[in-house]
Amino acid sequence: MIKNQILLTIISIMFLVISCDKSSINYPITYTSHSITGVSINIFTKSGEIVTPSIKNELIKKYENYLTDLDIMEIEGKLIVTYLSSGTIELVKFYSGDSEIRTVHEIAGLTYWEKTETDQISSSLDFNNKHLSYHPLFFEESFISGATGFIQVTKLKECYYAKKIDNKILIPMLDYFHKTNYGYSSASINNAFNTESFSNLGVNDTLIVQEYYIEMK
Repeated sequence: MIKNQILLTIISIMFLVISCDKSSINYPITYTSHSITGVSINIFTKSGEIVTPSIKNELIKKYENYLTDLDIMEIEGKLIVTYLSSGTIELVKFYSGDSEIRTVHEIAGLTYWEKTETDQISSSLDFNNKHLSYHPLFFEESFISGATGFIQVTKLKECYYAKKIDNKILIPMLDYFHKTNYGYSSASINNAFNTESFSNLGVNDTLIVQEYYIEMK
């Protein structure tokens, strides 16, 4: 009986300590974009990564206008994230100043800031699925009948991706320029490149990827 009472007392004390630890976090907590770090540029073909300096530098110079010029990019104070609770943030977007509330999910070391509404877009996430490391927690792809045939439709809850390290947040960013036999595409997005995906490229494709982190404090 005495042993049981001691055990119950210990469990009660542990519960109180855990409860105190959780309640010791004072919200809101605000993080503001501060600097750029961890910059890298890599070039891929279907055969793998181009590592010959002369070829790599020539291609970067030729297509550098399709990549973000980080030397002149003004990032300080352009992105503001406020944790209203452990599961909710208010996000003030780049440059526009628009704000929105998003839910927070932490999975396998990655933080997802998920939009509450579901969007529907009439296009495929083909490039994203093939070459990017991070994907929305909710998305569905389907085909619907249109005037000219079937149209691919994607439903998703957009996510921003982040990594929390100590007292700072790192936002992974990626610029890409993808040249094919049929033209090219380019974009600057919040994600990371899947380095194992080069085998999905076409025989004559060239893919230039610039990656960096936005550091928030």
